[in-house]
Amino acid sequence: MPPGIVAKNKTTNYTMSITEQINILFDMHARQDGERYSMGDISEATGMSTGTISRLRSGDIENPSLFTLQKLCDYFAVQLAYFDCQTPEECRAYVLNHQSLRYRLPTLNYLLEAEGLSKKDVRFVLEMVQYMKRAAQSPPLGE
Repeated sequence: MPPGIVAKNKTTNYTMSITEQINILFDMHARQDGERYSMGDISEATGMSTGTISRLRSGDIENPSLFTLQKLCDYFAVQLAYFDCQTPEECRAYVLNHQSLRYRLPTLNYLLEAEGLSKKDVRFVLEMVQYMKRAAQSPPLGE
């Protein structure tokens, strides 16, 4: 595990690095078209260089500044409290509970794929979610 800032789970003695936490943020977010954000996308939006982003993801930056973490939090629409998570499961749950609506469908896509659904099945579920969203916005019949 890369060295650096860590969150230690007292019950399991598992130590999670900030690199793992950052990579979970990247893994759980996607653009509206379902594609993952590139380092160029994030660099352009945050003002951080692609080299810095790459080093954050690889663990070469072991102790990022609060300013850097806040830029990532702003971009991924989470609070700094995200970095208090102690396990990958806690990080994923935090993202799901705190993210803005612009990320929800791509995150659902990620989770469905993680559950082992085929791409075809994932598409079907996402189409059903879109259908239900449209139905919820439509006026009831007879009005």
